[in-house]
Amino acid sequence: MAESWLDKSHRYAKEEFEIPLKEVGFKKNGNSLIRKINGNEQLFRLQWTPFGSRDHNFNYFWFAGDDSAKKYITLGPYFCGEDIVQISSFINSGNDDFAEIILDPIGLYRLYKNHLSKLLKSISIDPYCLSIKKYSNQTNNYKDNIQSLYWSHRHRWSSEESFREILKKDLKSFLIFFDLALKLNPSEKKFVSIFKKELKKNSLTFYG
Repeated sequence: MAESWLDKSHRYAKEEFEIPLKEVGFKKNGNSLIRKINGNEQLFRLQWTPFGSRDHNFNYFWFAGDDSAKKYITLGPYFCGEDIVQISSFINSGNDDFAEIILDPIGLYRLYKNHLSKLLKSISIDPYCLSIKKYSNQTNNYKDNIQSLYWSHRHRWSSEESFREILKKDLKSFLIFFDLALKLNPSEKKFVSIFKKELKKNSLTFYG
């Protein structure tokens, strides 16, 4: 029996998050991983979509805690599913102006164009994405729009290699945050600037 997308997402999370975190002192406690250093408790908890099942053609999860880390880093959502689901999700977002910029780097732009072409031929009215075409040019938050889209589509949902690469990078960001939080209170103003510098030194990007 083929491994479901739900099972894959749990396996990736365990192998790329849980196991490495245990190696640096985190311990499993229910659905969370906790590390205590010098009286400070550090928490790592993931949450899966409540409607996920082994019959669905996609699944996703996201970082649900530590609360202090959530203010400065974004882990997820991590989508795991078929290419057609990712393509359809992008089309339904109404931001087709960004298609080539977002989808070409992950190898899905050609599939997107083919699917969109078939969609246009099969229905008598324009799909939602074209009904607000050029949306990006009508707003002042172009960078916010493209960053939001990029975040959901920064990896190919069907690719194990692409998925794992993102998880590894995000785990590095998470650990850098907690190592810095042991030395400096995250509520201090200079915390963010120092955190950004640490990420940059490790070729990581700040998305807080």
